[in-house]
Amino acid sequence: MQQWVWYLVVWADGERERPQEDYPPWTTVDEIQNGGFLWLDDGPRGGEYVAEWLPEPDARAQWDALGLTAEDF
Repeated sequence: MQQWVWYLVVWADGERERPQEDYPPWTTVDEIQNGGFLWLDDGPRGGEYVAEWLPEPDARAQWDALGLTAEDF
């Protein structure tokens, strides 16, 4: 059985991308764990981003502010 990882990009303005799935060798997971994230898109948001884990209270506040729930994944 293969594990699956899903992620959802939500921009600061609240716009959401479609959920994405990362497959072995877990390229996106590795990028995020190493502090970066490459968004492959030809539009204005495509490019390289810094990925930073938020402390739990801050993460929860961001989820609430963006209206995210577990059902979004």
